[in-house]
Amino acid sequence: MQLDASSPFAVLLFQETSDDARNLLIGIASTMVTVIAVVLGLTVDQARSYEVSRRRKPQRRPRRHTW
Repeated sequence: MQLDASSPFAVLLFQETSDDARNLLIGIASTMVTVIAVVLGLTVDQARSYEVSRRRKPQRRPRRHTW
């Protein structure tokens, strides 16, 4: 794509080699995968602890001994 240097979009063009672009995209993709994995892990852990806390039976009072 050809743009003039005076174009406001000229700043956004990636002006390196295709190998540099590939490495940049690999870095971005791996970071996104890591962030998604952390968010999913925290969400599942939170949901699991919520379900466990709901399943707890109420504690029974200790029996009174009548002598």
